[in-house]
Amino acid sequence: MKALSVYITICIALGLTLSLMVTLPTPSQASGRDADGVARIVVVPGDTVWDLAVRHGGPGEDPRRVAYEIATLNDLQGYVIRPGQELLIPKGP
Repeated sequence: MKALSVYITICIALGLTLSLMVTLPTPSQASGRDADGVARIVVVPGDTVWDLAVRHGGPGEDPRRVAYEIATLNDLQGYVIRPGQELLIPKGP
């Protein structure tokens, strides 16, 4: 009977450990940055793709190219975004 309770305790501990590994954000998710060169942002009222391109593009970077990348990364139809929408934004150089 003692062996059974040890087995059950180990199974519960293993299950909790695995569930925490799945649900806790990785450092890249916690910071809003992915390893693949993009940042995740949430659109706020008043944001436009152009504003995001200017804000997140690097110095001297053409906002038209960044806006195009934002639209492409997020499969946008037209350049229409809405508050609360989560977008992928290319990281600056």
